[in-house]
Amino acid sequence: MDNVVVITRNIEWKKSLDFYSKGSFFDADGKSLKDDQIKNTICSLESHEATKSYLKSIDGSFALIIESESHIYLVVDFVASTALYYTYQNSVLYISDDIHEILSRCECKVDSNRFEELFTLGYILGEETLCSGIKRIGANTIAIFDKTHATISTEDVLPFENRIKHDFVESELFNRLEVIFDEVFRKLVDSLEEKHVVLPLSGGFDSRLIACQLKKFNVKNVTCYTYGNLENSEVKTARMVAEKLGFNWQFIEYSETKWQDFLSDMLTIDYLRFAGQLNTIPHIQDYPAVKYLRDNDLIPSNSVFIPGHSGDMLGGSKIPIEILESGTKNFTSKRFTKLLLRHNFNFGFASRKTKAHLKKTLSEGRIVIPEGNDEDKVIRAFDIWNFSERQQKYIINSVKVFEFFGYEWRLPLWDRELSEFWYGLPSHYKKHNKLYNEFVNSRILSQYDLTKKPKVIKEQSGIKLMIKRLVRFFKDILSASGIIRRVKFFLPFEREVKKELGYYKKKRLYDRFLMASFTVYYDRVISKL
Repeated sequence: MDNVVVITRNIEWKKSLDFYSKGSFFDADGKSLKDDQIKNTICSLESHEATKSYLKSIDGSFALIIESESHIYLVVDFVASTALYYTYQNSVLYISDDIHEILSRCECKVDSNRFEELFTLGYILGEETLCSGIKRIGANTIAIFDKTHATISTEDVLPFENRIKHDFVESELFNRLEVIFDEVFRKLVDSLEEKHVVLPLSGGFDSRLIACQLKKFNVKNVTCYTYGNLENSEVKTARMVAEKLGFNWQFIEYSETKWQDFLSDMLTIDYLRFAGQLNTIPHIQDYPAVKYLRDNDLIPSNSVFIPGHSGDMLGGSKIPIEILESGTKNFTSKRFTKLLLRHNFNFGFASRKTKAHLKKTLSEGRIVIPEGNDEDKVIRAFDIWNFSERQQKYIINSVKVFEFFGYEWRLPLWDRELSEFWYGLPSHYKKHNKLYNEFVNSRILSQYDLTKKPKVIKEQSGIKLMIKRLVRFFKDILSASGIIRRVKFFLPFEREVKKELGYYKKKRLYDRFLMASFTVYYDRVISKL
């Protein structure tokens, strides 16, 4: 590859002169593909459009870097299991799966204007990173470098437009969904090749669903683990689920001592660099647990972790409560932006710069913001936002903790076919997770007497709704004016960090934990750039 520098950070990549590949591949029929098959197929294609179409049809967990006579293709899978970074400087295209490798070879300045965005959201919006000029290729994306004109364009692998279908027969939905789930787990079990399975098990729907499906497909080598406070009700539920299914269960109690060990361990810096990539706050909740399992030989080296991200989100859990309460009558782009700010900025505020960047991202991105009364389109827009931003950059990125310790992972609930099913549903099936909860309970959990009572959504009186709206209204005003500033920026103080991280074991206060995660990341990595 002349005038192209490709830097990969681990041995999992398979390399030749014009072809780099990593991961596992499936064709459109769910059949396994080998690297050589992909390469040979691409060599046989005669046009740029044919090559692009073929690359978009590949499924699995993978990343590809391919050069043809006229173009260079950068492809990541549906959930960006391996994100790619690139910059074009001095007539050279730099590509890597590690942004720090590019930084060591190029002149790129840290964009301090993005600090607040990273802090309050947990990630950087759009394709940007903390480094000016270095872009990220995220989930569901193919980037194409035109060698003749030295330009890069990006496209969705699966276009989000026109996905909603109304030809469903409600009585057949459960049967259809059951067939999809079984096919997803058949592919999963085939990919395991008798490797040991490690399941992060909570008291929720998603991990319980995965546990039951593993039992259904007769997967025997399974270790479940739960962490936190032993007296927590979810811990007791997780233990009950594991015992009922006959799976080994390990509990890792979190304490302030464990977090102090995390802060003092030199390995922590390596992990923060590895997982953060200067575009997201590293997920550190699972780190002590995974390290404990490894250090105490509780799981074998060939283990595959299977977390439960993010069935509830696909099923409808991220639909804003205001939409559920008030509907979408006379919906506007202004209201869409307002709801995003309210539900995604974790500390109750966003500066003018961050708001401006949010609006710019929306105007340039893949989301078509609906105007009018079409509830399906409104809810789909929120789904696309959650998938394109928070889910792939922060939630799904949490699997990097498994990679860091040398383990494989799978995300069955983010299977492409399963995701397409949920994105194609009319909105009334997704409100309050109606279809998801009913299906999981009746078709999967009930087979093992493990049904979970869903949260009951009570109808509220007009007065209560009015009071809630007034509270939200005044919060928005106070946040915008800067009166509410519940956090201080960039606190590189051990005492503060330990206090925040120690608090997490007592109560799941997301804002406080996110603050502590950012503080550690800033202090140990960003401030050293």
